[in-house]
Amino acid sequence: MKRQVIQGYRAWFRKEWLESVRTYKLLILLTVFLILGILSPLSAKLLPDLLSGMESNGIRITLPEPAAVDSWAQFFKNISQMGLFVTVILFSGGVSGETAKGTLLVLLAKGLPRATVILTKYLVMSLLWTVSYGLAFAVTYGYTAFLFPGTGISSLGPAVLGLWLLGLFLLALLVFAGVWVKSAYGTLLIAGGGLALLLVAKLIPQARTYNPLNLAALSMPLLRGEAAASELTGAAVTAGVGAALLLAAALAVFKRRPLT
Repeated sequence: MKRQVIQGYRAWFRKEWLESVRTYKLLILLTVFLILGILSPLSAKLLPDLLSGMESNGIRITLPEPAAVDSWAQFFKNISQMGLFVTVILFSGGVSGETAKGTLLVLLAKGLPRATVILTKYLVMSLLWTVSYGLAFAVTYGYTAFLFPGTGISSLGPAVLGLWLLGLFLLALLVFAGVWVKSAYGTLLIAGGGLALLLVAKLIPQARTYNPLNLAALSMPLLRGEAAASELTGAAVTAGVGAALLLAAALAVFKRRPLT
């Protein structure tokens, strides 16, 4: 029995991975994150020169000499906005799309555990996010070292890990949202409602420390030395525990949900 379960996981994982290739999700993610990784240091380097061209129109803008911190500021801005947005849109139909297909019902009737569907979906989504995010980080790191040699950021590691963990939390939220509906639009609506609650919670000072969105909000303070890495602890724990609870809830709902 245990061997059959493992084989089921492997087969479904292979199916999910091949589907991400055939539907160009992997290609789109890698392309978008590669572009974001290149643009982050380049925009930091070229922005002062672009703004200096406005002086001919009588507008004088004085900016400090660009540094490595400016490159990483662009990185976190680009990933937390465009990168996560593209990721969420691409994966919004992951779970809900399966329930809309008739093939899933046949596979479940043949003995495929429902938990395999949910957990493997999340695993593949997390791998794609990690690979894409890692690509953007590596490209930005290399270009930043080339354009701004001899400069380093002491709290870069915690800031990078914090944003990565936020991505994993958002993917768990998508999986949870997807088990309730049969469309990507419904998934986005439910997930958007969850994000709205987190945004409202940020207005409560006592809860702000534990808000998963704080993992992105603290990126710039960490880079500038205005915050300590320990300030991420509360949000990181909430994101990790929250992701686990969302997946557990998704499993419970999916096991009881009729698929017809």
